[in-house]
Amino acid sequence: MSDLKVFVFFSFVLISMGGRAFASQIDVAREAVRTKDYAHAIDIAKEEVRVNHSSEAYNILGGMYLLGLGVQPSRNQAINYYVQAAQGGNVSAQATLGAVYLQNPSSKEDIEQARKWLSKAADNGSASALYNMGLIYEQGLTQQKDFDKAVANFRKASDLGYVLAKVKLGSLYQSGLVKPEKEGEAVILFQEAAELGSPTGAFLLGKSYAAGDGTSKSLQMAARWYLVAAQRGIPLAQANIASMYEQGIGVGADALAAYKWYWLASKSMPNVVPRLEALRAHLSPEDVKKTDELKKVWLNEIDKSVETVSLTIGK
Repeated sequence: MSDLKVFVFFSFVLISMGGRAFASQIDVAREAVRTKDYAHAIDIAKEEVRVNHSSEAYNILGGMYLLGLGVQPSRNQAINYYVQAAQGGNVSAQATLGAVYLQNPSSKEDIEQARKWLSKAADNGSASALYNMGLIYEQGLTQQKDFDKAVANFRKASDLGYVLAKVKLGSLYQSGLVKPEKEGEAVILFQEAAELGSPTGAFLLGKSYAAGDGTSKSLQMAARWYLVAAQRGIPLAQANIASMYEQGIGVGADALAAYKWYWLASKSMPNVVPRLEALRAHLSPEDVKKTDELKKVWLNEIDKSVETVSLTIGK
């Protein structure tokens, strides 16, 4: 089982408000985490565990040990805290615990534990748990692959606004593996995901417009969404919009803009370097100097999306 690769996102709630009598102390602990006063956060959370057996405090401690916030990271210690929170009915902890077990599982028992806690969280309306249950069914991790159950879970997560589920469902529809409920639904889902900040959603929307796949072909709309995806850090989108600027396809020709996006794409895609060098050879000395001065600015302009990390913070 050690070579199993599963793409999992965790849910680690630190900022939502609680409704219990001791909520004020929980809020203080969350604020301490937010301001990176980790020692204070741990002290408060441990005191709430000792005095009130707070599932929310257990959840905070689980997240801190999982991420190594003010403590040495420990998956085992994180799991111990998450189990206490999950058994206390904390839905966020149930979803996170399932995701922890699902990521790089070392045994069938890990997969079974993942399914157990994700099922509980999904039944309690957790969008991330529904998404991860969809992955279990799609990949046949606990039984035979079941696309119908996978899609049902992805749809529920998508309806709750879960961006990854929208992208996943749209991709399944567009691939032809799953029949959509209505024509053009893949593009609708990509657009919803893109408008919620998804880099991948923006890229797939641009690709759909470029190919006329599920929508009318529009190079202008393709360029618009490739640019959005490029700004959100998708290398292939950066290369695509660079090519469009270079050739004046869907946008006005702009050698400097093309150079910018080829240069950014080249950080992950060495195959664009020849185009980058060809463009540079045709730039004036003044423009070459300008681009060299702007490279650090360009890097700072790129958004760091939640899709680029393996852990999301928040519901």
